[in-house]
Amino acid sequence: MVKTIKLTLLSFIILLLTSCWNYKEIDKIAPAAGVSFDYDEKKNSYILTC
Repeated sequence: MVKTIKLTLLSFIILLLTSCWNYKEIDKIAPAAGVSFDYDEKKNSYILTC
């Protein structure tokens, strides 16, 4: 009984985790080419520029 439940649960988990649920085409995303950190003395904070 326990073995059957474990096998069923394992099969269910394997079926759920094997798909491309978060797939995006390469032309739909914009990868960052560079990142820059600047310090603003007036605001006394750092600025992140991508």
